[in-house]
Order: sequence, then structure tokens, then C-alpha cells
Amino acid sequence: MKKLVLGAVAILVAVIAVVIGFKIKSDSLINAKIEELKNNGFVVKHQQSSNYLKTTGSGQIEVVYPDKVTTYLFSKIKNEEIKKTLEKQYSLLETVEKVEIFEGITFDYDFVINNLSFDANTNIYLSSLSKKAMYTLTQESTNIASSKWLLDFLKDKKLKVSIDKNANYKIADIDTVIPELMFLTIRGLEGNSKNMKLGLLKLSGTEKSDKDFFQLNDLNVDYNFDDKKEISNSTIKNIEFQDFDNSFNIKNILINSNTIKDEVNISGKSEIGFDEVNVKKYGEEVANLKKTTLNFTVDKLPIKKLDEITSYLEDENYKDYVKTLFQSGISVSSNGSATTYMIKGQKIFDTLKYDLSLGLNKNGSIEDAKNVKDIFETIKLVINLDNETAQNLKNLLNLKQPDSQVDFIDGENNLKKFEAELKTDGVYVNGKKVLEEKELELPKKKSFDDSQYLGQNTNGKGVFYDYELIGDNLLKVTFRYVPDMSTITSGGISVSFPELKDATRIKKHTTNSFEKINFYDAGSEIWNGGLEKNIISSYLLVEGWDENWTDATIEKEFSLEIDVKDLDVLQINLRGGALNDTNNGEKASEIVPVDGELDQQNYPIQIADIEIYSLKK
Repeated sequence: MKKLVLGAVAILVAVIAVVIGFKIKSDSLINAKIEELKNNGFVVKHQQSSNYLKTTGSGQIEVVYPDKVTTYLFSKIKNEEIKKTLEKQYSLLETVEKVEIFEGITFDYDFVINNLSFDANTNIYLSSLSKKAMYTLTQESTNIASSKWLLDFLKDKKLKVSIDKNANYKIADIDTVIPELMFLTIRGLEGNSKNMKLGLLKLSGTEKSDKDFFQLNDLNVDYNFDDKKEISNSTIKNIEFQDFDNSFNIKNILINSNTIKDEVNISGKSEIGFDEVNVKKYGEEVANLKKTTLNFTVDKLPIKKLDEITSYLEDENYKDYVKTLFQSGISVSSNGSATTYMIKGQKIFDTLKYDLSLGLNKNGSIEDAKNVKDIFETIKLVINLDNETAQNLKNLLNLKQPDSQVDFIDGENNLKKFEAELKTDGVYVNGKKVLEEKELELPKKKSFDDSQYLGQNTNGKGVFYDYELIGDNLLKVTFRYVPDMSTITSGGISVSFPELKDATRIKKHTTNSFEKINFYDAGSEIWNGGLEKNIISSYLLVEGWDENWTDATIEKEFSLEIDVKDLDVLQINLRGGALNDTNNGEKASEIVPVDGELDQQNYPIQIADIEIYSLKK
């Protein structure tokens, strides 16, 4: 009996020792996490109580040092590309903006930890926005109902996230009215590192006459991201939208994406589909589209890293990127199918299927392309239609263009097929050649030389320019100056743009004759020849100047690539000038043109406006 008692006591002591050990470990983990937060820009207020079986705690976490907090949070992101993108966006914020947005954001929390199993359940509540935002809301709360609502929403801790030990999260349902704005319902929002679900999102207007309404049901997203692949599969049971005049409903949406990366390229496939789309206007059905799927595939897209692509585009280094794109051997393909499309009660087709593939010419170039085949190695399009639709389409095309080459042949499953393909010697439709290779030549780029209108003398000396539209909205202008002097010590070209305040639209500049091209935005100090003193510029000035120009037979030039989007006419003031400081009795200086309208520097200029709209015709 004594041995049994001693044995029981020994077991009890062992259990107590284990429990105490677990409790100590639990306390140690909590304290370590609090210190980690404090060392990374947060202020933490914490309190807890423990017994040998469980630990409960609560407190507040406040953002005090935004830079430290964001650095800490970004370090937790495993995907390097996403992390670098967020870091770059954050770095664009001014210090005052970081403070206004982040400083003072506060979360309340509470948790329960089982000291034996380490099961943990944590609740986190957003209780305060930044100090600046809270101050503004408080000032507005007496007059603006929505500001008062948001203050109460935060005070009552309505935004609650519950997290278990496996990082499964659930956001508390929200069913509220934002005064004078909307009814808002969010239900069943939960997930983890691989999945997210949303049962219901519903928005509607608060006014009795307000017909605005949006509802999303049963969103499910499965995802798996790492450095080598990104996979996501999404389904939505229903999306419904309506306003006073229109309603839109789409059922059983499918959105899938699968991307694989290596050190150089990305290859990916995307799929989009739905079971039915219904559109009404004033209660009348205007469109009904049935079962539809679209697939897009890209192979060997040359994206080494996200930040490298960003650098290409930010520097407007399109030529280098396009060159890389061609050399990669990229191919693009797409296929899809659709059934029973009705528009305003009229059947458009019963069945449509298509298959499209494109392959770029590895040795090709858009800039130097003279023929379609200089851009594309392969193009193939296959369309299958139901018999009735194919015949209707053929009749319509023949009516509008009697010599139309469009025809259909028998395909599978009683469908009619149209097939067009780019081959080495031309374009074939349904196996018959319809275009010879020479007919694939591209129209020549529009290029203009307006030198005859500019200040020049009978020797062909003076200022000149020519221009060329090298993209949909990208204009390349080259300026040249040929001096009419025997001896030169310095000189250059000045170009100003009366309608531009800064160089934002100048995407690229090149020169073979100036060490540097200088840009003077509006507000810069520039020399005024009439006043003989510096003035503040009122519009953009671009200048190339050579202090050591000794060979008068060499012309000076530079080119600008200018974004002309939304411009009908680009206004340009142009002049050239040179100095001779040798005191050799020859011509001491010149300004070209000699007379004419004056620019902001009080020098005569040649008006060199370019009509953009005429280039795009």
C-alpha cells in the first residue's frame, strides 16, 4: 500500500512538473513576441493571468514608428516579388504621408492558450485608425453621420479577426448601415494560408428611391504561391448588380490561374468561365449569354524579376524590353467556347469555339518591321460555328464585301470551320492561299522634314527638325543646328514647349554631339537676353550646349521622344546659337533665326508646331 501511495505521489509530482514546464514555456513565448513587436516600431500594452492549465491575456498594439513597422511586416512576406513591390510603393510616400496614414493605428487583442496542448485562440480588433484620421473623424462627427458611424464602429470593435494556432482566421460577420451611404453585409469571411471563403457580400443604397444594389455569393479561392509557381483557383456562385436603369447577373464564375517561373521566364495559363450572364435595361432583357469558357496561355514570357520589368517601363526603355521579348521565343495562345448567345431577343449563335495561337519572330523587331512576318513567326486562328450562324455570317460579309475570302468548311460535331494561318509564303484560309507574302508588307511610318520652314540661309545653314510617330502616342523629334560661322568656341540648341510645365512627357532623350541635355522646368532660373539677367521660367526649356565646340563644320543635334497622348498640336519654340570668343576679327556670334517672335528668354525663335492629329490619321 505504501508503495502504491508513493507511486501515485511520484506520478502527481511528475504531472505537476510537466504542467509547470509548459506554463513557463507559454509565458516565455508570449514575452518573446511582445519584445519582438516593441523592437519593431510598436507600443504594446499587455496583461495576462495564468493557472497551470491555461493562460489568458489581453492588450493593445499601436503603430508608433511607421518605417520600422512596415520593414518588420514586409520581412514576413515570403514572396520576394510582392515584397519588393510593396516596399517600393511605400518608399514613394513622403514622411508626412506615412505619419498621417499609419502612426497611431491601434489593435486590441485577447487570447487563451492551453498550457498543455499549446492550442491558442486569438481575437484581434481594429480599435483606432491613425491619429490624424481619428482627429479628422472626431471633428466631422457632429456634422457628418458617416464619420460618427465609423468612430462608433471602431469603439465597439466591430472589425474582429479570430485566429487559431494553425493560422486559420475568421472575420466576424458585419451587418450595418453607414448613414446616408449604404447598407453593408459581410458574412462567412474566413480562410488560411491556402484558402479564402466569403459567403456573402451585399451593398445597397440607403435612400428609398435608391436602386443601387450589389451582391456576391459564395466566393471560394484556393491558392498556392512560392518562388517557382503561383496557382489560384476561384469560384463565385453568383454576382448581381443593379442601378436605376440596369441589372446584371452572372452565375457560377470560374477564374483559374497557373504560373510557373524559372530564372529567366514565366509561363502561365489562365481560365475564365461562367454558366450564364443576364443583362436587363428598364426591366427588358437585352442580353442572355450561356455557358462560356476562355483560356489564355503564355509561354516563355521574359520576366526575370518584377522589379526589372518595372525598371524597363519606368525608364521608358521599351525598345530593350521589346527586343528581349522577341528573342525569348514567346508564344501566346487562347481558346474558348460559348453557347446560346441572345442579344435583344435575337439569337447571335448557338455554338462558337475558337483557337488562336501567336508566335513572335525571334529575329524580328517592331521598330524595323517591314512585313507582318518580321513580327510574327506564326499566326493561326480556327473558328467553329453552328451551321446557321456560319451561313448568316458568310451572307452578311458577302453583302458588305462581295469579294470576301471568308468561307466555312465542314468541321467536327456538325459545326462549320473557318481556319486562317500565316505561313512562310503568305496567308491561307481553309487551306487556300488568299494573300501573297508581298501583300503582308506594312505601311511605311509617317516621317516629316520641315526644315524648309525654319530659319536658314542660302547655304543651307540654320536650325532644322524632323519628326516621326514611333508609337500610338510616342513622337520622336530630332533637332539640328548647322552654324553659319567660320570660327566657333561654344554653342547649342534651345527648344521650349509653351504648353508643358515640366519634362514628364519627355520619355527619352538621345544625342551624339552634346555631353549633356539640360531640362529646365517651369519655376527654374533661366537667362533672359533682353533683360540681361536671370528670370523664373514659365514653361519647359530643353537645351544642349557645348562649351568646347571648335569645329564649325560639325552640326549639333539631339532627339526627344515625347508622349503626345491627348494632344492635338505640340507647340515648339526652336532656336540655335553660337559664340566666337577668339577675337580673331571674324563673326563673333549668331542667333538663328535672326528675327521673329520672342520666347520667354527674349530671343527670336522659329515656331515649330507639330499637328499630332494629322499623324494619327
